[in-house]
Amino acid sequence: MKECKVVAAVIHDQNRIFATARGYGEFQGKWEFPGGKIEKGETPEEALKREIREELDTEIEVGELVGSVCFDYPTFHLCMDCFWCTIKCGNLVLKEAQEAKWLTFETIDDVDWLPADLELVKKIKQELSRERFAAFDTRKMDEYTRQARAVWGTTDAYKEYEQKSKDWTRADRTDIHRQMLDIFREFGEIRKSEPGSTEAQVLVKKLQDFISEKMYTCTNDILSGLGRMYGSGGDFTANIDRAGGEGTAQFACDAIQIYCG
Repeated sequence: MKECKVVAAVIHDQNRIFATARGYGEFQGKWEFPGGKIEKGETPEEALKREIREELDTEIEVGELVGSVCFDYPTFHLCMDCFWCTIKCGNLVLKEAQEAKWLTFETIDDVDWLPADLELVKKIKQELSRERFAAFDTRKMDEYTRQARAVWGTTDAYKEYEQKSKDWTRADRTDIHRQMLDIFREFGEIRKSEPGSTEAQVLVKKLQDFISEKMYTCTNDILSGLGRMYGSGGDFTANIDRAGGEGTAQFACDAIQIYCG
């Protein structure tokens, strides 16, 4: 089977990525990350800059490798290196694609991806969600800490939290919040299922264990209270829903209440 080596650009602007719909051939209308074949004597980075210049009349900066994918199409074997890229100059003029969109964490699954590109979408979604939550961390962390102190400041759990967190740097706090985001993203992936399902209940146990390890001993009573807070509206609900999609906070709340009995 013929092998085709290509490169693709995940052009990003803050929490958005750029994708195009193919304008020709058997995959016309399918969505992909722009790019193309590596010519003889080119490095992947050189090929990607050339392809984006030819396809989109835009100069880019090529960053880190997102990932590599090998995929068997019916008539050829594709090997694709995909890189994070930013716009250096230009306006992303569509010379070959029939359509283009800026996609976010919430909309990246709304288009019909080519199979090989779909292999990378999950990893890209993880990075988009981390970027979105990083801003939440830095703006809200101190506010949430004050709220928690006001409500639970006299409890043994909060004293344990203060002891564990006293030497944390802001980077440590951000990392812990991001790890919690990953758990809520998992809740989001199954939010259409029943909150009492085995999968949902395993996630609740995972959340409880994480809180107990990183913050304070999370008893069922404390976990139940946290669950009600997650689903009560306001910033907590909004940020959990941004992590996992609309309805994630309420789904997590319902699953927690079932777990705690």
